[in-house]
Amino acid sequence: MLPEKEAYRARSQGPVSLKYAEENEEEVMTIRVLVIDDEEDIRRLVQIKLSKAGYDVTTASDGEEGVALALKIRPDVVIADIMMPGKDGYQVVTELKGQLAFEPPVLILLTAKNQKADIIHGLAGGADDYVTKPFSPRELIERIEVALIKAGKTSPGS
Repeated sequence: MLPEKEAYRARSQGPVSLKYAEENEEEVMTIRVLVIDDEEDIRRLVQIKLSKAGYDVTTASDGEEGVALALKIRPDVVIADIMMPGKDGYQVVTELKGQLAFEPPVLILLTAKNQKADIIHGLAGGADDYVTKPFSPRELIERIEVALIKAGKTSPGS
């Protein structure tokens, strides 16, 4: 485990929003995650694993629905597939970065596209991380946690 992550790990309450925890010293709110993937099995797997890790998870089956949900619920993290009908993951990242510019969610692409050019395109387009399928749910959780720390969205010791 990375040293900076040891300081904030407390699984009993799950990850908490730093902003919320500062404003409401006694109350904590779990981190909201939106998973956007056209494959039901992937959505379900990620939802189950992240829920067990203490995250509040919502899912969407395509990019259009995902962007609409993100604008409505303002998640802390968005995990999006790239290859989806309608809006692809690259478009989702670009749109959310633009529309939620003042408080953007952590954006992670989770995809089967594993070529270096695809990874560079995703990261250059604004994604905070890029995870290729097949993937380890534990690694995905670790990457979410690191991205949240970098974005200042989790509280040390939470």
